[in-house]
Amino acid sequence: MPNTLATTDIDRLIRLTEVKTLTGLSTSSIYRLLATDSFPAQIPLGARSVAWVESEVLDWMRSRIALRPTAHRKQAGLLMQAEFNPVKRFLKRPTHLNAIKAMCARCMGCSETHLERGFKESIRDCSVQDCPMHKYRPYRPKLATETLPERPHGK
Repeated sequence: MPNTLATTDIDRLIRLTEVKTLTGLSTSSIYRLLATDSFPAQIPLGARSVAWVESEVLDWMRSRIALRPTAHRKQAGLLMQAEFNPVKRFLKRPTHLNAIKAMCARCMGCSETHLERGFKESIRDCSVQDCPMHKYRPYRPKLATETLPERPHGK
């Protein structure tokens, strides 16, 4: 019985060496991204052998290119990548420090889809003394005596 699938219908599987060549990433970087579900998952080929779907790796590369800051987006303050937006960063990784940064950013008019130009400087120079986050505000040099507020027990 002849094979009716055309080779263009089948995604090509590529091994780690080719993934590294395509992406420019090191082995440890690829596995670090895999651990955080930030890179396409592998497909097991055997007991000690894996591969990646080429189209998924290429899609991942396209998504990274799309996230690249351009001069226009940077100047307009529209850079919405999670690593630059404290609100998005908190939603992606809800740590104590990220929560403080997100609260201060929201106070300065930022949201998940909008960053105010110069928001870091505004937070650093904030003079609202009655704000409970004032002494913990980010984006400024820390004094040796400062610490983060204590976390509630059991969290």
